[in-house]
Amino acid sequence: MKKVFTTFFLASLCLAAAAQDLTVTIDGKPVSNGDVITSNNVEMAESGGYIYSWDIKPVVHFFSEKGTDITVTVTNLGNGYAKYADGVSVIDPKVRYCGVKVIGGFPSGTCKNLGAGESDTQYQILPAGVTGIGQIYYESGNYNHPVPLEVKTSSLVKVLYGRETLEFTLIMEYSDPSGSVAVENIASEGADFTVVAGAVVADGEVEVYDLAGRRVQNDGLNGIYIIRIAGKTAKVVVK
Repeated sequence: MKKVFTTFFLASLCLAAAAQDLTVTIDGKPVSNGDVITSNNVEMAESGGYIYSWDIKPVVHFFSEKGTDITVTVTNLGNGYAKYADGVSVIDPKVRYCGVKVIGGFPSGTCKNLGAGESDTQYQILPAGVTGIGQIYYESGNYNHPVPLEVKTSSLVKVLYGRETLEFTLIMEYSDPSGSVAVENIASEGADFTVVAGAVVADGEVEVYDLAGRRVQNDGLNGIYIIRIAGKTAKVVVK
């Protein structure tokens, strides 16, 4: 009887050790149960003198020395907002969740845009010693969407592994104090032009973009714009 009990006890210890073998970090900082983590890790991409992609992408890592399976549920808690340079405000912007990607492997699921109160659950197997990357982010900019001046989202992340549960709140936020993200990322490249009656005049085709990176008509301009002429860019104020 004693031998059976000892065997059962040792097996229980092994299971408990395996169940606890998971480390989660966000932007390099370890996460504990009940933590509230804020990330403002912004990724921008620009081409031809204007920003076409703008995201808040926390670096979320899952790591297990012995290997484990994880089930990760992300819930958009709402109470978020996004404010744009053109005066538009969005209440409770969506959070994008694409599951967990294993380095050298594939994501665990398809991407979903979660509105306020919406959840999505993805399952992934973490091989021993291999890092899983949680793909949870706020996607703001592309060719049709402006870069926000200020944004904040709040999500509850629940991780099940073995018999253990880890829950934490992930806040993604960013504020551009200058109010001109798109302009500050562009340096004049010597474009030669003049402004006549609300239009940019130059030798060659003129492309005009607003502060959000959207192309606008070169007519009736009033404000700050980004222009491209023969591959060169410049910032111009039209009054």
